[in-house]
Amino acid sequence: LVAKKSPSLPPTPAAFKFDERATRRSYTHQHVSVTPTIASINAHPHPGLLRYLKRAIKDIFITIKAILTNKPFMLLLVVSGIGQGSVWTLGSLMLQIVQPFGVSQMSIGWIGLGGQVAGGTSSILVGRALSRFQDYRTVLLGLSIGAAVSVMPFPTVAVIMDGHDSPVSAPVATALTAVLYVGLCVCSVSQCPIIFELGVEMSFPLSEEITSPIIMWTPSVLSLAMIQLLGYFLTDNPTRERGAYTFFIVGGLMLVSVMAIWLLRPSYNRRDYELGHDAKVRASVAGIPVIK
Repeated sequence: LVAKKSPSLPPTPAAFKFDERATRRSYTHQHVSVTPTIASINAHPHPGLLRYLKRAIKDIFITIKAILTNKPFMLLLVVSGIGQGSVWTLGSLMLQIVQPFGVSQMSIGWIGLGGQVAGGTSSILVGRALSRFQDYRTVLLGLSIGAAVSVMPFPTVAVIMDGHDSPVSAPVATALTAVLYVGLCVCSVSQCPIIFELGVEMSFPLSEEITSPIIMWTPSVLSLAMIQLLGYFLTDNPTRERGAYTFFIVGGLMLVSVMAIWLLRPSYNRRDYELGHDAKVRASVAGIPVIK
């Protein structure tokens, strides 16, 4: 008697999960020299505290070493540091910069609030647009150029008018400050969802729990340095000239960010992995042999 071959059934969800893990391991060994960091910790859910700390510290150093050799990711850190760091720096020094122009403290407070609300709202809209069009680099480049342009009108008008012995009046300075800071917040804060998405894409399969905080630490460190240096440049008694040149310095940094994005050639590692995995799942459901 010849035994009948039992009909093949579609793989179960557990099989999909197993296949995903196998595919991720295969992708990791083929494309990067380090394995996902937190995954190794999750493999042992109840380690001792000392063992956990040793493993976590080791994984952090492995991830940082891998990031330092990832040139596109380093360029992305430059973009993140300058874009977000400039907003935080000007937010901290705005009163010191524009007070010589006659802008009141209450006006500066309302301008700061308006800039943060506008930036947060625009970042949501940009995030939704990206999920549809997925053109990260072009949108990021446009926002970076917009941030650089928004910084320039105030110092340009101030230098020209002061040079012709017709100083900028307080109402005009207030309006220029509002245009500068709100435009900077809209263009710089809206870069956040793009930068985080690109960071995850380019650093995959490294752990997001480590790469994402590194993206946030960069503007914090740069902002701290800029506040100290520009604060020293402005002195305790800032002048109109020093205030205008402070804006020019920030605008120059924005141009560096534009150049970094221009040189950026992002790799979409996570997207490639997901597309490859989805193709394997569809082939498995259809009963088509998957070529490994």
